[in-house]
Amino acid sequence: MEQMLKNPLPISVLMSVYHGEKPEYLRQALQSIADQGCAPAEVVLVEDGQIPDELATVIDAYEASLPLVRLKFIKNRGLGPSLRDGLEACAHEIVARMDSDDIARQSRFCLQYEYIEKNGIDLLGSFIEEFNSKPGDLGVVRSLPSQNEEICSKLGRRNCFNHMTVMFRKSKVLAAGSYRDEPYFEDYGLWLRMRRQGSKFANMPEVHVDARIGDGFVARRSGLKYIKREILALSSFHQQGLIGKRDFLFGIVVRTAVRTLPQKMFQQLYSTVLRRRAN
Repeated sequence: MEQMLKNPLPISVLMSVYHGEKPEYLRQALQSIADQGCAPAEVVLVEDGQIPDELATVIDAYEASLPLVRLKFIKNRGLGPSLRDGLEACAHEIVARMDSDDIARQSRFCLQYEYIEKNGIDLLGSFIEEFNSKPGDLGVVRSLPSQNEEICSKLGRRNCFNHMTVMFRKSKVLAAGSYRDEPYFEDYGLWLRMRRQGSKFANMPEVHVDARIGDGFVARRSGLKYIKREILALSSFHQQGLIGKRDFLFGIVVRTAVRTLPQKMFQQLYSTVLRRRAN
């Protein structure tokens, strides 16, 4: 602990956990923070509702090795409100998001912090390598536009950030209205509002997070429930003036059509068109 906290980066790590998480996945995520070459000054962990003893035990075990700030809420309120309250509790201007089932690569915080400060970036992401059971088992990378101009031009039709990789300036996120209760689209709505206020974007064209997708990933991104949520979100974004009419119609027609495909076809499209093989 003493060595870890020596000259930590002035960043806050923001993570939310709820009762449905798997203890082993959470342990791996927390361990990847503990293993960072550059330690964060704090890890703000939001417990979104009552969590089972198995999850609490994992968190308790890292009290001695991570600078944890735990926010506990009795009622499960969803990811948006949890991240909003967690962000308010973050003590530092630079905040790194982490999901409770993904694994940050050892140099992530060092490299992203250096990049965001050197280049005056407000919201910075990176590529991810997706995995099922263990990192590297799929060899699939989700790459995204890297430069601000391309990100801004394409953001109306797709989410140009891997949310579990982002590092951002707290003041810019708060100025854009912070996270909101927009299930499945909490991050996308925030990025669109940041674009409207003129924030500077970038993605580092390299993998900094191994992202767990699991066997049910395709099912979670298709089906009537997800389609309804997506239509509601896109309608709201259009009404707020965050996306134009063409982007709104593209989202309603094209994105909805893709999500109605049989799962095997959707999986093939996802793997061959929307992703690339890792080197």
